[in-house]
Amino acid sequence: MSLASQEDPHTSKRGLRYVIRALASSDIPPLVGLMQLRPSIDTVPCLFSWMEADPQGMKVAITDTGEIAGTCSFVMNGDRDEDGIYFGGVFFVQEKFRSQGIGQQLRNACLKHIGDRNAAANAVPGKLDSFKSGGLPIQEDRFTTLEYHTISWPRDFSSFPDIPPPGVEICNFEECHLPKIYVYDEKIVGFSRQKNMRLNILERGSRTLVAIGAGGSLVGFGTVKKTVLDEVRIGPLYADSPDVAEVLLRRLSAVPEHGSGFTLVTTSANSAARGWMRRLGVNVREECDRLYRKRKLDADLGKVFAMLDVNFSPF
Repeated sequence: MSLASQEDPHTSKRGLRYVIRALASSDIPPLVGLMQLRPSIDTVPCLFSWMEADPQGMKVAITDTGEIAGTCSFVMNGDRDEDGIYFGGVFFVQEKFRSQGIGQQLRNACLKHIGDRNAAANAVPGKLDSFKSGGLPIQEDRFTTLEYHTISWPRDFSSFPDIPPPGVEICNFEECHLPKIYVYDEKIVGFSRQKNMRLNILERGSRTLVAIGAGGSLVGFGTVKKTVLDEVRIGPLYADSPDVAEVLLRRLSAVPEHGSGFTLVTTSANSAARGWMRRLGVNVREECDRLYRKRKLDADLGKVFAMLDVNFSPF
C-alpha cells in the first residue's frame, strides 16, 4: 500500500491543510533537522530501527507545501502483542504550527494505531495531567525517569574500575551473543523483544560490549551511540551488579572523538547509576513521570543502569 493511500487529510483551525501519515525514510533528514533545534538525545539510526520495527508507529503531519508540522510516535516493543507494549515519544509540533489542533490529531492517529492494547510514555514536566487525560491514566509509583545530560565531557571516567569482578570477562559484541542477549533482556524487562534488541545493537555507528560470566553466561551488556547533536549516549546498560556495570560504563565511555556532550537515562530506582552521575558531575536535565494505559510493567529496575531509547522504549 502506498503512503498516499494511507494519508489522513485535515484542515487546521486556521485553514492550514495537512495530512497525517506514517513516517517515511525521506522524512528523516528534515525531521532530524527539527530535532537538532531541540535538546534531543535520539540517534539517526534509531529512527530507521523503530520505523522498521513498527512501520505505522511513527506519525508525521505534513503541510500542503511538504513541511513537517509535527510528529508523534507510539511504537511496538515486543515480539507479541499480548505481552508487549506500545511506547510513546517524539511528540512535538513546530511553534509556528501550534494552537491549530495538529498535536491532537497526531495523538489521535497514534491511538488509532494502538487500538485497545497497552501503552506507556514518559510525561514531560508540566504535562502530567494532559498525558493522563489523553489516555494514559495509570501513574508509575516505583520510579521516575531521569535524563542526565551535560554539554561538556564528564570529568574523570578513570575513577571507575577497568578490571571486571573475578570470573567476568568484558568482550566486544559479536552476533553469536544475540541469543544470550535476548534471554537476558527478557528476564529484565519481562517480555520478549528480540527484534527491537537486534535492530538496536546492529545500528550503524553503535558499539556494544558484553560481560560474560561463569560457564559462558551473560551477566551484562551495554551500548554507546552518538545522538543527532553528536553527543555521546550510553544505553542500554543492563548488568547483574553495579560492579559489572561500572566496568562496562568506563569502557563504553572510551569513545574516540567523543564530541562535547554526554547523556544517560536511568530510573530513580537505580541508586548506583544516580551515584555515578554525581561522581561525574552530570546533573538531571529532565525528570519525567511514567504513565501507562492499562497496566504497569514489572521490570528488574536494579539491573537497568541505563535505558534503551527513552522516546521509544520503556526500559
